[in-house]
Amino acid sequence: MKTLVTGATGFIGSHVVDILRQTDTEIICTARPSSDVRWLEGKDITIINASLNNPESLIPAVRDVDMIIHVAGLTAARNDNEFLIGNRDATKHLLDTASTYAPRLERFLHVSSQTVTGPSQSLSSPVHENSPLQPITAYGRSKKAAEEVVQTYSDRMPITIVRPPAVYGERDTAILTFFQSVSKGIVPLIGFDD
Repeated sequence: MKTLVTGATGFIGSHVVDILRQTDTEIICTARPSSDVRWLEGKDITIINASLNNPESLIPAVRDVDMIIHVAGLTAARNDNEFLIGNRDATKHLLDTASTYAPRLERFLHVSSQTVTGPSQSLSSPVHENSPLQPITAYGRSKKAAEEVVQTYSDRMPITIVRPPAVYGERDTAILTFFQSVSKGIVPLIGFDD
């Protein structure tokens, strides 16, 4: 088996690679020349210089893979359009390339975000997988748009969409600042009290 992981240089993607290394699969990862590959160094994987915004560069990465785990995504941007380019458009480029160059693809796993659902109405009425999608952030809207693109390929390849919540742990840099603030006695207020 041959598995492509996008976003492998990041926090979640690098852990996905570590888990895959415990299985019988050849692992291919995409990385831009500017990417920090420290969490991939010394591991029995193939790193291909590619950008999700350059479909031509994706061809060697997707060629004849059996599975694609698409973890890569833009989590910070200056505006809605940058989020859409980094999440929706990049996902479409990957799907287009895979539909041509990965004819034996057994699964396209798209890692989305719980932000696509938006907040629950109340504690007694949590959102679930069939809840209407009502994202309230530019990031959430771009991840929703990416999911919509993925769903348009469901007649051409087997797809799975997962929506993890905020994730933290070893190698995290995004949520780490929250914990560092709390450890210094700064208590962030989350949400609003009417």
